[in-house]
Amino acid sequence: MRISRANFKNLIDKNNDGICVVAKEKKIIYANNSLGLFFDCLPSQLINKKAPFPIKVGEKIDFDVPISTGELRCAKVSASRIQWKGALAYLVIFRDMTVIKESQKKLLNYQNRYAAVIEHNLSGVFYLTNDGWIIDCNDSFAHILGYNTREEIIVENDGDFFYHKEEKETFLDILKEKIFLKNYPLLMRRLDGSAVNVIVNAMWFSEEDNHMILGMVMDITKVKEAEDKLMLALQKLHKTMDDVILAMSRMVEKRDEYTAGHQRRVADFSCAIGKKWDFLRIVLNQFGLPL
Repeated sequence: MRISRANFKNLIDKNNDGICVVAKEKKIIYANNSLGLFFDCLPSQLINKKAPFPIKVGEKIDFDVPISTGELRCAKVSASRIQWKGALAYLVIFRDMTVIKESQKKLLNYQNRYAAVIEHNLSGVFYLTNDGWIIDCNDSFAHILGYNTREEIIVENDGDFFYHKEEKETFLDILKEKIFLKNYPLLMRRLDGSAVNVIVNAMWFSEEDNHMILGMVMDITKVKEAEDKLMLALQKLHKTMDDVILAMSRMVEKRDEYTAGHQRRVADFSCAIGKKWDFLRIVLNQFGLPL
């Protein structure tokens, strides 16, 4: 019996949970080492002290205590009635939750930061089902497609925001195969039916046996329009330069009637030879020769 009591006491003393016995008058009459560590003192310093924590039988209570370093330790406290040396007492167990609470707080901060980044991002962020239906998105994605809010696009959009059905199928097939796509060009359909040019970064992932797509889009419609205008301006510039060179050559030819038209005939012969040899069309274009 003495051995059993000694083993039991040894088990209690070395338990990671803080354990104490509180008399009916709420004074601590026993405390193990873990409880002393929790309160940042020796267990003996707690004996005969009034319990600084609430005791509610059958309930689990959150209890915080400041220590000498200024830190705050958190515990989950539970209590039950026992007989201690023939008298009614309370067995109180402290489960130290400090590390868990700090981890939860950090996780919440990370989640809030992540949510803020997504919510206020100028690029459109979206979650799709594996067949292209919208699960969630930010307001920027909704604005790119001509909707006012994310709620509006989630409720009203039927997943048909790809401008071409074939392009949607190609995009999904490639993403399934490669898992991740970067700077993938797409033509999407706005609410009014107009087209919007975007580039997409997307990732295929699984969550609880559900396949989903996480992606980010950037509207490059204005960039494409600027590129088209620049290309048109370059084409006009090339034509102007060709016209100037042609006019100068004709002026030179008119000075000598014997060689008049000679340069044009040489160009025609060169073009014919190029076609015969299947010369690259782009090279012929560079010389202003007809195809």
